[in-house]
Amino acid sequence: MGFATQTYIDMVERIMRNVQSANQEQISTFKEYIERQVAANREFIERLLRAKDFQEALRIQVEYFQSQLRLAAGGFTGRVF
Repeated sequence: MGFATQTYIDMVERIMRNVQSANQEQISTFKEYIERQVAANREFIERLLRAKDFQEALRIQVEYFQSQLRLAAGGFTGRVF
């Protein structure tokens, strides 16, 4: 993870610690979610950049979009992408 990304994640964690209703478990869960999303986005971009043609790039985009929909629908199984 890059320096700027880690700085952002740390900043979000500090802000959340100042929210009175947030407990440590919620903060940790959210931080883990953000870290998984960052990793998934990075993997998506790397795969997209390595696509051999338009059809493969489109397939990669569809797979990523579907994984994000599953995540949003609560179907997270441990792998974001």
